[in-house]
Amino acid sequence: MTYYDAAQHQGAPRGDTGHALYDIAVGGYLQPAAVERFDTAVKLHTDAYVRSRAMSRTKLAALHMAIGDPREAVAVGSLALEDVGQMRSRRAADGLRELATLGYRHRATPEVTELRERIKETINA
Repeated sequence: MTYYDAAQHQGAPRGDTGHALYDIAVGGYLQPAAVERFDTAVKLHTDAYVRSRAMSRTKLAALHMAIGDPREAVAVGSLALEDVGQMRSRRAADGLRELATLGYRHRATPEVTELRERIKETINA
């Protein structure tokens, strides 16, 4: 349980508070609360928990994409890709796939198209 800290409680991807709010927020409810939880988690995760930070960033980016803020999604998603790097994690790849899928409806935005391509390259690397 040493990994369970304030960052983990706020939003890391193991079903904690931010993650629990994610589906509700994508459905149109409590969006500010979910964004705040993931944002706090990202800020609190230290370099010792890069994987958790990457997954929280990915969920935050997906949430921004889902609620209609594709430019913020790209900014956060790009940082998530930096954290993911060459990490081999099925859950991280699944999160990135979800982000890319949510980005499809914003494909007319060049930055979103570029992010989706970077995600594809990262997953296939």
